[in-house]
Amino acid sequence: MHLLHVHDRLSVRGGADIHLLAIASRQAAEHRVSLAVGRVESDASPPPGVELHLTPGLGGRERGSDAAARRLGELVDRLRPDLVHIHNVLQPAVMQAAAHCAPAVATVQDHRSFCPGRGRLLPDGTPCGAAPSAQACAACLDDPDYASMITDLTRRRAQALRGFSRVVVLSDYMRGELVSAGLDPRRLRVVPPFPWSPAAPDPPAANLPLAPLVLASGRLVWAKGFHLLLEAWAMARPALPLVIAGDGPARAALEAQATQLGLDRRRVHFAGWLPRPGVEGLLGRARLVVMPSLWAEPFGIAGLEAQARGVPVAAFDVGGVRDWLRPEHGWLTPAADVAALAQALGEASLPGVAQRRGALAASFAATHFDPELCMALLASTYEEALAEPPLRS
Repeated sequence: MHLLHVHDRLSVRGGADIHLLAIASRQAAEHRVSLAVGRVESDASPPPGVELHLTPGLGGRERGSDAAARRLGELVDRLRPDLVHIHNVLQPAVMQAAAHCAPAVATVQDHRSFCPGRGRLLPDGTPCGAAPSAQACAACLDDPDYASMITDLTRRRAQALRGFSRVVVLSDYMRGELVSAGLDPRRLRVVPPFPWSPAAPDPPAANLPLAPLVLASGRLVWAKGFHLLLEAWAMARPALPLVIAGDGPARAALEAQATQLGLDRRRVHFAGWLPRPGVEGLLGRARLVVMPSLWAEPFGIAGLEAQARGVPVAAFDVGGVRDWLRPEHGWLTPAADVAALAQALGEASLPGVAQRRGALAASFAATHFDPELCMALLASTYEEALAEPPLRS
């Protein structure tokens, strides 16, 4: 079978990019696999056996989507794949072109096909439970012109998804959101990602602690909740150092907050942005990983990757996190509950507790997120798509 994967970019930075590489790498051993991407970042190369086709405009601006859709159609006409699978390409014109080129599957990786705002998160940090609409989303969209544009774009993305034979999501949470957005539940399939890394870990950086540490990583923005982690850290005062890996517009404010809370640089280290091998190196020395996200994580692959390495996770109960985090092998605390997170940090500091839960976490990850199991679910989804004509939008 000839599979064509379509993605906005080729990168090894993490998240959806790593998941795509993992899928393509494993499928290349059994099938002919082609990969169409809008751009290739300097740190990236296709997996062995995967044909790379640069297709400018994929994942780009909406005004260039008609040209990107035409290029994709021309590529499909030339390659004649048996099945097209798009990932993270959200231009409605390109989505519709993909759905009409061949039996097609779409993976929805985030909220942008059903939420025009902050990822189902209200401005005050509480989860949004309203069905997306111009009226309901007004609280998150201050500019009327932008609100009109993004609400319409979100609606057209959801409409384009209806043209795919199957739509893959990463978690039960995402499945529920798409059902609420009007997609046919019979065409939705939950296929979780599996832990996978193409890079060897970097050696420890000279300015970061060598001893066991607590790790939190991600883009430093308000929705990721690092400010709540700092509050909980000041409340719990664990003995281990905290390393926050990542960069973003909230970094200066977070550093100032740490100083105001009396957390000196021996206790809290801001490592800045690190390439994936650098994060892997920190993970190898971590006793606990903390995910304090406020926004509804579509899945939270970083947490599962930690568990697969025997590192337990403390996280807020948001989005798809509960698909892979259980109280018996980690700490699943109510969203935005600083006191509960502080209690989790304290418990993880007790002798042997993190190690015991880490062992249970590794066993759970190996059993429930085995690559062969996840790939079998995806293969079954492909078989269904090939056997059933797509539903035209």
